[in-house]
Amino acid sequence: MPDTAPIPPSRNQILEDAWFRFAKYDKNAIVAQKRFIQQRRWILILGVAATTLGVSYSLIEKYIKEMDVPPHTLSYPFSLNQTHFLEIVHFPVLIVPIILGVLVAISVKFNMGISWVMLRSSAEAIKKEIYRYRMQVGEFNPVKLTPAESRDVRLARSLKLISKRLMQTSVNQTDLLTYEGSVPPKYSTPDGDDGFSDMTAEQYLTWRVEDQFSYYQKKAARLGKDLRRFQLVIFILSAVGTLLAGLKFDIWIAVSSSLAAAFAAYLEFRRVESNVVACNISAADLYDIRVWWHALTPAARAQQVNVETLVASTEAVLQTENAGWLQEMREALAEIYGDKKDKASHEDQPAPTDVDFALKPDAIAIIAKQNKSNSIMPADLEPPLLETPIAADASTTPAGSSAAASEPTDANAKNPDSVEESERAEAAQLTAPDPAVDVTDPTAAEAVR
Repeated sequence: MPDTAPIPPSRNQILEDAWFRFAKYDKNAIVAQKRFIQQRRWILILGVAATTLGVSYSLIEKYIKEMDVPPHTLSYPFSLNQTHFLEIVHFPVLIVPIILGVLVAISVKFNMGISWVMLRSSAEAIKKEIYRYRMQVGEFNPVKLTPAESRDVRLARSLKLISKRLMQTSVNQTDLLTYEGSVPPKYSTPDGDDGFSDMTAEQYLTWRVEDQFSYYQKKAARLGKDLRRFQLVIFILSAVGTLLAGLKFDIWIAVSSSLAAAFAAYLEFRRVESNVVACNISAADLYDIRVWWHALTPAARAQQVNVETLVASTEAVLQTENAGWLQEMREALAEIYGDKKDKASHEDQPAPTDVDFALKPDAIAIIAKQNKSNSIMPADLEPPLLETPIAADASTTPAGSSAAASEPTDANAKNPDSVEESERAEAAQLTAPDPAVDVTDPTAAEAVR
């Protein structure tokens, strides 16, 4: 079956392809997530089972060896030969760790966790580009378009870049399933949104900002309940272990400890606690964006610069949450698979530099302030100048510049007071307040911070 969907005449071809690719990645991400979670659950269950069987076998072996009753007077299964009975009991003790090892090897080999997080991240990146395209902001702004660079061409290039990055991961070794449902998927857009028509700012606020705000609130509440429930079980199991020690059942402490460790490991690889924090922060940021938009006058809402700020700030919040979740999950998977090199590379990995400035996480702090006429200054949206010096090429360095850079001037060498005066002037310049910033405006202060 071709990797495309049937296109109704009234729909945009490029948006149809974008939604279809989103649906394909989303479907495969859900499948990979289910397989990964099932594998981890079975690994934890078999780990607890292996501990329980080992403790039970040692108790049965000790009990049989201490019996002085003839075997023919015992009931089944103790009436069997003691050696044969211990061999039967020992079989599950031997086979469960073997199955556990095979399951761990399969989990590491196929990397379903990596496939899940990369497919999910790519699907959300495509969805972000779709909404930017429909809002005609950023590189999709009609003012920035040329006859050779239409909106469709730029969206197609963005889709190609996202897919290319995805195919450079271990996902290219998996069999991706084909999506055969409706486009866009019913669960991917809120009620009233067809997924294809251009959007107004009010529609974007309802269908994107408020929809995601509601999603994060519900997800944070659900994960919070799971976190409290699992932590309560862990505390109870810890108390049970203490009780067993007091009742002289020391051998069963290993079972209660393995159960507590299994629940703790489940919370760890699902990153429940950090996800609760991320969802609450994202919901609060989206709420602030909505409040800011509602505070604008109708004339200010009609200005393109405010629409650009609305979309850029919202997508920055969503991108930050997605990037944070991706980083957390990749670190968790590195710990699960024992890949310390991969974990170190993710911890030291800097933020991507090829992201549009309007979509960087700091964009949420650069909501432009209103002046007395309730208008937004476009200059407030300009990115800050790069402070990192560019290394000069030796071939293009003027003659004598290296000597001037490496040796002090005669004036500085003979008069050290001038150096101190220069340093004091620079320090005063750095600590002097910026006259262009209104210190009474909390938004401006946040942007400076």
